[in-house]
This record gives sequence, structure tokens and C-alpha cells, in this order.
Amino acid sequence: MENLESTILPMTESEMETYRLHRRFDRMGRLIGDSAMEKLFRSHVMIIGLGGVGSFAAESIARSGVGKITLLDFDEICITNFNRQLHSLQGLVGEKKTDVMAGLMAHLAEMQQDFIENDRTMRSMICEVDANYQESGTRLTRAMAHIQFQDVMRQRMEHVQGALVEMRDHMLGLNEKVSDPEWDGSLEQTFKTMLASHLDTYSMASQTDVHHSAAGNKLVKRDTCPAIELF
Repeated sequence: MENLESTILPMTESEMETYRLHRRFDRMGRLIGDSAMEKLFRSHVMIIGLGGVGSFAAESIARSGVGKITLLDFDEICITNFNRQLHSLQGLVGEKKTDVMAGLMAHLAEMQQDFIENDRTMRSMICEVDANYQESGTRLTRAMAHIQFQDVMRQRMEHVQGALVEMRDHMLGLNEKVSDPEWDGSLEQTFKTMLASHLDTYSMASQTDVHHSAAGNKLVKRDTCPAIELF
């Protein structure tokens, strides 16, 4: 059995770029175009102040595909920030705003990596399904070839056995007539008529062709007779 294996190669730089443009940042790319997205990937943005505007701006910039971001804020998270600042969450009061925002943006980067890994997993699954499909097709083709051969041989043997029985009965009958002193030499059925009677019993076109060839007849095409019959 042929061994079919799928080899999953890591993404090339070109494939990674396509993935980032048309998967991770697909909506942004549709809005501004691929060339502008590539410019964003190479951009470096500094955000000064992570308050009610700066915290949400930082997240939006990170989600838009900017390649490098520098955060600048010397303040800490206060309970009064909770109504308007993105990083103000339960249990984070007193933490530096830059540390918390950097952590949130790192999660976005991790999510992007997860997307990449999931895409690789999907590609691997597709390749495995394709390889299994090819292997199944190969096995089925070989199995059908064996079935065809066995069925052809079965049909051939059935006709040979039937013909031998018919010939045996004919020879026994002929033997009886030869022993009869009143026999005039005429036959109710000759080998030629016996052979002709087989024409309607064939299932395959090849059997009919062989019959005509052996009998010296002109080949006759039968559209209703299949090239091969299974079962």
C-alpha cells in the first residue's frame, strides 16, 4: 500500500503577510487598503497619557495593526478612573497605568499568535483529510479492480460450465442415436444451433464479440450490453 503523508510547512514571510492583511486585520485592510496596512505594520506610535482618551486610543491603535507602540504615563490607576478609562478594572487600583495597558496589549499579541496557530492547525487538518481521501480512493480503486476480475472470471466459468453440460448431454444423445439401427442421421440440434442459442445469454459486450469471432460471424454492436457487469 502506498504511504501517503502530508507535510505541513511553516508559513513563509509572504504567507504570514497575507494572513495578517486578510485575516487578523482584514476589516482594517478593507478600509484603507493593503499598501496602507503594510505602512502601519512598519509604524512606531508613542501615546502620551493613558487616561479617558489615551487608554482607548492605545487599544484601537494596537488593534489597527501598528507595529510598535510606546506608552507614556506616570500615573497610577485610581478608583475615580473606573467610569472612563479602559485599564481601570477590579483589583488593579494602585497599579501603574503603563504596566496594565502593556499587559492588555500583550494579550492582543498573544491572541494574534493564537490565530496563527489555529490557522496552521486548520491547514494541517485539511492536508490530512486530503491525504486520507487520496488513500481511500486508491484502496477503493484497487478493491474494485479485484471485484471486476473476480466477477469476470465468475461469469466466464458459469458459461464454460453451462457449455460443457450442454455438450455432455448432446454427446450422450448422439451416442444413443448411433446405436439405433433405425436412425437416419438427422439431428434435432447441431453444434451450430447450440452455439447460436448462447448469444442471448451473454452479459458483457466482450463475450458477444468473442462469440462472433469464434463463429466467424460479422461483429454486431449491442448498445444495451455493458462493457462489464458487476455482481
